[in-house]
This record gives sequence, structure tokens and C-alpha cells, in this order.
Amino acid sequence: MGHNLRGATARTAAAALLTAALIGGCTTGTVTKGGSMTGIDRSSAPAGSAEENSVAEEALVIILDDGSPLFVNQATGTPYIPTLDDAQIVDADGNPIAAADLTSGNVVEVTGNGIMLESYPGQYPGITRVEVIDEGSPDDVAPYADLIEQLSVERDPGQPAHAAIEYTTELAQVTLTPQICSYTWTVEHDGEAATIASDAPSPVQIERDELPDARLDGATETRVSFDDEVRAVAVERWSEDALAEAATRAGGTAALDPAALPAETVETALTDGEATLTLEPGWRYAITATFDAGEVTYAFTCR
Repeated sequence: MGHNLRGATARTAAAALLTAALIGGCTTGTVTKGGSMTGIDRSSAPAGSAEENSVAEEALVIILDDGSPLFVNQATGTPYIPTLDDAQIVDADGNPIAAADLTSGNVVEVTGNGIMLESYPGQYPGITRVEVIDEGSPDDVAPYADLIEQLSVERDPGQPAHAAIEYTTELAQVTLTPQICSYTWTVEHDGEAATIASDAPSPVQIERDELPDARLDGATETRVSFDDEVRAVAVERWSEDALAEAATRAGGTAALDPAALPAETVETALTDGEATLTLEPGWRYAITATFDAGEVTYAFTCR
């Protein structure tokens, strides 16, 4: 995946909408079972088999402006972003097709593991099969015009770049939006450059429960992408146990002195606009990214 997420997926556009307040908003990739899925007949499936653990639903296909697909559950009207990299996709005649062959208005039967990631829109990484059951018409997506416009919005260049953290657990592939803590961002207005600087707490001065959290099985290889061209990335971390002890002594998390809490540097590689690093449970992370327009610090915790 390249450095421009908008061209590759709709989920960062959705995250940008959720984090429009920049400091106050965040989205986490919590996993829930079932969600909007409906069951299929498992009476003939061997116990514990993939078929027994599969669920199916009908969904309307919407192709967004950047070419990425959005599915809408026909039973609930709930939109979600499908992951189709490993899915078998067939047309109405049962012939294999590519994801790019799906068109707006198609009605498809979606089969997968039923694990939906909570975000807006939701994300469904466990899809195993997609079958077109009705060709439909592009006119069929007209009722979703407002949703399509919303998810096709580009980030306001006057706002700092957003980041997306991707990692895989035993259950699913997860995308997490870290919280923007501080930034300096330069924009041009009427031919003049203006620099905006945030006044926000340090990553260590935020309560753990107020931060987006990654739920990990152990040490986990992670990718971080940005919706603007990034020049450099530096990552630091602090032990959550050590922060909790320091907060008790200081009389609260907000009273912590960042200068008295040295951070541990995390080895990070930056290739083609994407950072890679290893995350571990029990640590709080701060990512500082440098762009042509300024510098942004993002924070999140790992459990």
C-alpha cells in the first residue's frame, strides 16, 4: 500500500470525518462477533469446519469515487467496507471475476466469518466469498447519495494529516486511527502562508482510557500510513505501568511532567511513505511525523 490512503481505501476518509475536531475524536478497531450478519444453514457442515463458522448476508454494492467498494447490508441498511483480497468473487453465472468487476447496484451474497470491526463505516476483513445474485442498476444506489458524498470527501488541506495503523491479530486485520495530540501546520490563504499550532497535552498527560487502543496478541508487526506525503517518522513509547505509578505520585495524569518521563525510542523503518514497526502490549506510543506542511504527533496505547 502506498502513502496516499485516499486512493487505496475509503476508510481513512471516514476516519477523517470522525476526527474533524482533530484532538477530541478517534476511532478504534474493536472486534465484535455477529453484528449485522445473518446465519446460514449449518446443519450439513462438520463441527468446527469453516462452513459451520460462516455467516451469509445480502449486500448492495456501491463503488465510491476513488474506485473502492462499499457494501450495504440489505437487511439492516448498514454500510461497511469489505476486504476482498482473499475472497472468491463470482458473477451471476458462477464465473470467477475480480473485485474491480463489481459495479454500483450489484446485489451480492457475502459469506465470511461474521467478525465486523467497529468503526464508521464498519470493516469486514473476514470475507471468503462474494457472489453476484442480481446485476441491479447504478440507479439503485441513488438513496445513498449523501453517504457516497460523505465518504468521498478529501481531507481539508488546512487540517493536519491523518494516520492509519494496520495490524493483524488471530481474529482479524484491524485498522486503528491514532489520536492527534499536537501539531504545527502551514497553509496558504489568499497567497499568504499561515502556520497553525495546536495547544494540546503531551501523550503522557492523557488518561489511558481516553486513547485509542490496539488489542494485541503479543509483539505485532505494524504498518502506519498517512493521507499526505510524509518525510520522516519517529516513534517513542512509555510503559503504561510506569506512567500509572508516576501519575499516582504526581496526583493525576494531567499533572505529569513529560520532561521527567524519558521515552524509549522505537526502531521504525519508512519505505514508500509507509512506516513499519513492532508494537507490544502494555506500552503507550507516540508517532511524530514530518510533512512539507508541518509536524504532527499521534498517540495511542496497546493492551
